[in-house]
Amino acid sequence: MRHGAHPPLAEKHPPTIHQVEEQKRRAEADKLAAITALEQRSREFLREKEEKKQLEAKISAMQSQLLIGGQKLEDTVAFRYVYIGDNLL
Repeated sequence: MRHGAHPPLAEKHPPTIHQVEEQKRRAEADKLAAITALEQRSREFLREKEEKKQLEAKISAMQSQLLIGGQKLEDTVAFRYVYIGDNLL
């Protein structure tokens, strides 16, 4: 072979029916795996979203208790003062 000459290209044969069917089967399996993973992530996202909503409600309730010292709002002195004060006017 001369310097710089390339060996003859190997002839490419078209894939056999068996090879094509195997590629198709692998593609379908990959597609199913991707869909399954996406569905799982979607369920996890919805679960986390619901947990976040519940935690936010819990935090809000705890903040309300801190602001009014654990009493019902209508039992606080400030509420009675404002409520009675407005009704006296």
